[in-house]
Amino acid sequence: MSSYDFYKEIETKFNEMYGEDAKAVYTEVSKNNGVILHGLNIRSEDTNVSPTVYMDRLYELYDDGVFSMEEILEKVSEIYDENKLSEPVDMEYLTEYDTVKDQIEMKIIGRERNKDFLEGVPYVPFLDLAIVFYVRVENQYMGTGSILVKESMKKAWGIDDDDLLKVALKNVKCNNPIEFTHIYTVLSSMVPEDKREDVKSIFDDRNVPMYVASNSEKIWGAVAILFDKELGNFADKLGEDLIILPCSIHEIIVLPAKDADIESLKEIVVEINNTQLGRDIILSDSVYYFNRENGRVSRVA
Repeated sequence: MSSYDFYKEIETKFNEMYGEDAKAVYTEVSKNNGVILHGLNIRSEDTNVSPTVYMDRLYELYDDGVFSMEEILEKVSEIYDENKLSEPVDMEYLTEYDTVKDQIEMKIIGRERNKDFLEGVPYVPFLDLAIVFYVRVENQYMGTGSILVKESMKKAWGIDDDDLLKVALKNVKCNNPIEFTHIYTVLSSMVPEDKREDVKSIFDDRNVPMYVASNSEKIWGAVAILFDKELGNFADKLGEDLIILPCSIHEIIVLPAKDADIESLKEIVVEINNTQLGRDIILSDSVYYFNRENGRVSRVA
């Protein structure tokens, strides 16, 4: 069965199962770098918020023979029942700038890979990247999430892109500050405790002064590249200018610029993007340079 036929089959069977209590509609959702995810948007008369159950991984499990159609349908139903809301959620507050301004934050994505996506949203260019904005949402029904800022929202607020950037920078600095962590600490947290000394010895032997910069939540933390003051303080601590590698949309790698082989680092970035990262979290194929003297980031490869 093709993936499309699978998605439509689940849509049909779900609607037969729930009848008038819920209506499932197959939908395609655009993500970062043009990645399209496939899901069921499930609507109910009880609420104005419709959860989406993504089915890409479920199709893989079905196609590999791990789950039957009945088991997949049971899983979709389970996910919906766990996430459905039983009453409307007031979203009108999103039209009031004074109400949401302290919740506006930002993420940074590649401009070239997201040309189509950027046509419909306000953004601020930064080198070969683009800064886009979202409203952090926290309530008792939906938990913590985010809503992308669109042109219609910006127009209703009566502000411009520069205003968005200023308030987002302020909010990230206050609520989700930038942190620098040695790569050993990051990698050792990913391996069993009895293997951590092995990781440490590798970096000790090679004397690798390499650091991961992200925000405190480690989500969309590549915005660290925008924080000149924090980068400057860290460069002063190392006593050198910095090379910045775009690890993903969630973090950047920072290392001293002295003796760095920029062309080799460029090859590594491209290789990792092509072979190790999911397409939806790639930031860019570039290498960047932070100059301590002028406090600016530039693209060098």
